[in-house]
Amino acid sequence: MAKPGRRIRTAALITAIAVLTLGLVGCGLQNVIESTALYQRLNPPCLEQSVTDGAAPPVIVDCANARGITRQLAEHFGDLTKRLNSINRPNKVVDITYQLAEQDSGIFILSSELVGSKGGRIALPDVEIYSDGTCIISQPMPDLLWLNDRAFALSFLYLQGMGVTLDPERYGDSTSPAEMCGLMLECYRCAGGVPDLSRFAVHQELSEYQLSLAALGLCDIGSSRWEDTEPLSSYEYVWAASALLERLYVDVCGMSSTVMTLDDLSGITDVLLRSYRIRTPEGEPCQSWYDAVLRSLVADRRGIVPENDGGQPVSRQQAAMLFVRMHETVFGEIDPLWYAETLEDIDDAVCAKAVAADLMSTYPSSSVFSPYCDVWGYTAPSMARDFVCAFVQDWYADSEEDVTDLMDYANLVSALGELMMLTDGRRLTQEDVYICVNDRDYDWYMWQHNTGEYSAVNCMPSIAAMAIKWYWGEDYPVSVEGLRNAMLEECDGGWYTAQVMDSLTMNGVPYDTSEEIPEGIIRALDNGAIVLTQMSEAAIGESGHCFVIYGYRRLGDSVQFYVHDPGITDEYDMYGMPVGKAMLLDGQYVSWIINRITFYTVVVGNTALQQ
Repeated sequence: MAKPGRRIRTAALITAIAVLTLGLVGCGLQNVIESTALYQRLNPPCLEQSVTDGAAPPVIVDCANARGITRQLAEHFGDLTKRLNSINRPNKVVDITYQLAEQDSGIFILSSELVGSKGGRIALPDVEIYSDGTCIISQPMPDLLWLNDRAFALSFLYLQGMGVTLDPERYGDSTSPAEMCGLMLECYRCAGGVPDLSRFAVHQELSEYQLSLAALGLCDIGSSRWEDTEPLSSYEYVWAASALLERLYVDVCGMSSTVMTLDDLSGITDVLLRSYRIRTPEGEPCQSWYDAVLRSLVADRRGIVPENDGGQPVSRQQAAMLFVRMHETVFGEIDPLWYAETLEDIDDAVCAKAVAADLMSTYPSSSVFSPYCDVWGYTAPSMARDFVCAFVQDWYADSEEDVTDLMDYANLVSALGELMMLTDGRRLTQEDVYICVNDRDYDWYMWQHNTGEYSAVNCMPSIAAMAIKWYWGEDYPVSVEGLRNAMLEECDGGWYTAQVMDSLTMNGVPYDTSEEIPEGIIRALDNGAIVLTQMSEAAIGESGHCFVIYGYRRLGDSVQFYVHDPGITDEYDMYGMPVGKAMLLDGQYVSWIINRITFYTVVVGNTALQQ
């Protein structure tokens, strides 16, 4: 869009010039006026305001040789503006702006920029225009081949506007997992994310870059993926993209505990499906399958939410309805198999169908689906990913070859831009973040899986031992086996909360109880205490588990708890630590699994219940 300049057309001034100069040189009035420096100063080149809706070359007026300059500019910008008008159908994704400014006496610079509708801009070569009617185009217009690709152009400008370093000259080049990891980490940081490396003290031999990728879930500790230069498959991208979006929702947007809407879940599914590159069995690219079949199905709300309103909160059962409908529309009815009988908490077949076809997983354990549980921000990306991967696999189930296509640099940038746009308007400021961690400068974690004969049921003795060590210090003589043996006559199986409180009393550790969940937990942590609690991820009525909550972080409206779990498995996690150590769990989820089995928690510390 051109900006209007000064347009000086004053008959009185021209007449004055004529009177002053006509007698001096003895030539015609027009020739005199156009040959004088005074005319040039009074009539600098100006940009004419464009009145067209589409992109157009700049128009220069009011100076000597204005029409000739305009013709030069039309030739220089003509091909570019035609391409812009082509990719801007049906709606504008890239605009071009012009600005004319005087650099020196009689010398003007015409600058131009490409501006993305979602943000970001890129400068084009400047053009020099002189008051005497000369136009100097010293640099040709770049090829900008990427402007033929609507999706890439929009994403490239958007990501560049965020501060992500991109190279448009790489358009069409191949890419790799290593490059993908680097770009994803940069996107996360440019969005305001700071990788939490606090869990990685035992891995000081690894670089901060490697640890940051692990913190985002993009690669495992010890993995060589971060330096893998093999071609990138879209399957690998979809998995990494869901991990990145989860971290963005949790760390950058504060949406961990946010109840997602059907529109939110459909939007994530739509973006991941369109980034999944596939080809036909004959090896030809084939992306039309999605636009032709699935686009309308993703947006179909009928019978899932009241009045087809996609802004309604979505439950796991409603998510199953969406995914099963899409799958059955394409592939036919799903046989729920034995899941309909083994899932203990479902009252219709749709949830069993979702599990049977691998469209969704059970939650939070293998025996339950939790149909009425809300879909939260931290679960939505992986839920959409599971459906996308299962659906594409079923689409080409009869093919003898892998039909997953490779992603090139353009595909990667286009997909990343769309993914990052899902966080628009949701990113937090530093004022929205608060962290409270009541940790110690020594290791007080206890792992139940190396605690002798009763290891399998030593979760409660383990959290009691942790609390005692946390309270008294690193050198205090306490062990899980010691606490177990002291209570062996009273209980030789799994402990109840009573045995935990008895152990605290025997070791002089002050405690109290609280029935407020999660408010009482947060208040206790704010007062410097830690919280011991039972919880259950199994079916209602089955034996539970327990953990220690020693901190929280509040991001916007969401809360996450720092948790020491004594051992949900006897394996080590990707950080080389026992699974369960220094976990960061969503606050809504923690409250949910606590309330499934108990109605109170044990608060440990001298300031436990201060108001």
